[in-house]
Amino acid sequence: MCTVLRMFFMKIILENPILNTIFNSMEIQHQHHLTNGEFFLKNEQKQKLAVMTYVMVEMSKRCIEYKK
Repeated sequence: MCTVLRMFFMKIILENPILNTIFNSMEIQHQHHLTNGEFFLKNEQKQKLAVMTYVMVEMSKRCIEYKK
């Protein structure tokens, strides 16, 4: 997994102490469509806790969309 993605999720986890305790049992998931996709974490209730979306700019390059 790329460094930017790890940093994105670690920032979310560090800002939310409750996520610190449950992160080890969570898996970063990925969904890809033709020209875009997302990486995300879900809790036990299948709700997305964190999402990082991207668009494809070339066959092997993704542009990460940042929303605050």
